[in-house]
Amino acid sequence: MIEINKIKTFLNELIINSDIFLVDIYVKPKNRIFIELDSIQGITIDECVSISRKVEEFLKDEPDFEIQVSSPGLGMPYKVKNQYFKNIGRKIEILTNENIKIRGKLLKADNNSIELEVERQKGKPKENIDIKTKFAYNEIKWAKTMVEFKKN
Repeated sequence: MIEINKIKTFLNELIINSDIFLVDIYVKPKNRIFIELDSIQGITIDECVSISRKVEEFLKDEPDFEIQVSSPGLGMPYKVKNQYFKNIGRKIEILTNENIKIRGKLLKADNNSIELEVERQKGKPKENIDIKTKFAYNEIKWAKTMVEFKKN
């Protein structure tokens, strides 16, 4: 089986001077390699194809393998902090370690925590108030971008 660390080291050197970041890499049986990349602006198909070809060339002396390079799936849980940075200003959903789901607008993200603006309804008649709440990454089981559809 192909070593993940070998590929990870190569990828990190390849993308070091770009805004592309590694989200995940895993190798399944029969040397099926899956690489997830992203960037703050989003990664293009052309960038994925280019990186795939470079990894293929790098691994040319390895036994038979299959490679797939893509962006993370829409609505999938975040795996790295850079995904929080990318989604500042968007609505996200988090699940806390206490199994509480919270939805809100991601206002800030740094290396230690995130800040959400959560809308709550209060009083009679119902009025919306916005509450800013901070969460350390170690308080979050998962987070993902909420997919919203605009009405005409």
